[in-house]
Amino acid sequence: MIIMGIDASHRNTGICVLKAVDQGHKWVVDNIIFYTTFETSKRDKSVQELEDIRSVVRNINSFKALYAVWLSACEIAHSGKNFGSSRNVGITWGIAIGTDSHAYTQHEVRAMFRDKSKDGPKEKALKFLSKHNLSISHQVNRMNDHEIDAACVAIYHLNQLKKYDPEK
Repeated sequence: MIIMGIDASHRNTGICVLKAVDQGHKWVVDNIIFYTTFETSKRDKSVQELEDIRSVVRNINSFKALYAVWLSACEIAHSGKNFGSSRNVGITWGIAIGTDSHAYTQHEVRAMFRDKSKDGPKEKALKFLSKHNLSISHQVNRMNDHEIDAACVAIYHLNQLKKYDPEK
């Protein structure tokens, strides 16, 4: 199965396209097919900002079509305490909806690490991906934070799929 993870953000949206193989009881990531980050610049007018977000959604949807992505999952912001963070909630939800992606919060995705160390999110993600997906560790080391987060979102969604049993 080809799956895309999206780390949606106001400024830098990372995507990662993975190939996963069904091992019966779990999905195993076989290969990282593609990854990139879409950067938007700070704009003075909200109309210009909206066009930037539309462009990101169009780019993501183009890559979904190009790589025949079967499923996509998006990490979204879940609360806003001020104008900037509230705006980011709307933007990340807009990217998830515009790309027809399953939405997960950062806390849901981070829960799969189970790492009690004081490492930062990128280091925890690198350790997790290297431990559970050794074949892709050389690719992960070349990725930036947004692309690693996108890979983690995709893997989290794969884990959720195995928890769902349509026979029950």
